[in-house]
Amino acid sequence: MKKDRARIVVDGRTYFAAGVLPVCNGMCCVMISTNRGLELPGGKVELFDKDLFDTAQRETVEETNGLCKPQKNNVLQEIYDWRFKYALFVVKVDKSQ
Repeated sequence: MKKDRARIVVDGRTYFAAGVLPVCNGMCCVMISTNRGLELPGGKVELFDKDLFDTAQRETVEETNGLCKPQKNNVLQEIYDWRFKYALFVVKVDKSQ
């Protein structure tokens, strides 16, 4: 494991990335890539991220060009997969987001 790589520790487990599964009107929203298929917004932890939700929110705003900004108080579920060192936040979003 690289020592200079940003990480966040939750309950004694190390995570390097986080993402969001946006849910709007009961439907999951995904991004479509012409060469990679369906994707969820998310990415690597940066040194300045306060927590994994901060990482997920920042990456979602970046990858949706600001169209979707998930809020922590709208988190429906948190999924921490320590095997892949990835956290996923299922978040309710407005149509306007």
